[in-house]
Amino acid sequence: MDKLTKSAKAFERLLKTEYSFKAGHKNKLISLKINFMKEDFFHLAGLHKLRDIEKLNDPSFSKPKIFDAVADGVITYDELQKSVFIDEIDSRISCFCRLEELLDKEDLIFRYYKNKVKGSGISADYLLFFDDDLPNLCFFLTYRSNKKGFLCGSSFFAAEDNRHIIGQPKFKVLYKSKKYIYTDEKIILLNRIKPNGFGK
Repeated sequence: MDKLTKSAKAFERLLKTEYSFKAGHKNKLISLKINFMKEDFFHLAGLHKLRDIEKLNDPSFSKPKIFDAVADGVITYDELQKSVFIDEIDSRISCFCRLEELLDKEDLIFRYYKNKVKGSGISADYLLFFDDDLPNLCFFLTYRSNKKGFLCGSSFFAAEDNRHIIGQPKFKVLYKSKKYIYTDEKIILLNRIKPNGFGK
C-alpha cells in the first residue's frame, strides 16, 4: 500500500477514538482530552509544506476532502514526490502510521512554551514526547477552537534533538484511557492515581 494512503488509513482509526490523560507536576494535576478530526491530518502529515502541489493548495479543496482523497488512494505519495519540498515531510509520513501505537504506550507530557525554543515556529499548548525508540517523535497539541476542552494534534515529526523539551515543565502521566466513540467502550491504558489524586 502507498505509504501516504497507509498513514491516512491509520489516522482513520483515530477518528473513532478519544484519549484522556491525567498528569502531575509539582503537586499540580492536569486533565487533558484529545480527539481527532479529518482536517487535522493535513497539517500533521506535513502536507501544508508542499506549496508546489496545486491540488493541496486549491482553496476549493477542503482539508477533510483532501484527507478523503488520500485515504481513497486518489492522492498518493508518488504524486507528492514531484514536490521539491518532499524531503521536509518524508520522515513524518514514514512514522505517522505509528501514532496510535505511540499514544497507547507510556509517554512524556510537557507544557509547551514556544519562546523557550529558539527559532521555533510551532504554536502549541502541550507536547507528547516519545523517546522509547529511534527516532524520537514529537506530537504537539493545541486546544480546539470549535470543541471546548479537547486538544488536537498541531504538529508531528521525528526530532533530531531534544531542543523542544529543554526547559519545558515536565508532567508525569498518572492515568490514561482510550475511548471508542461509537461503542462508548473505554480501555484504561494506565492508572497510577492514589486516593488523594496524585501518583503512586
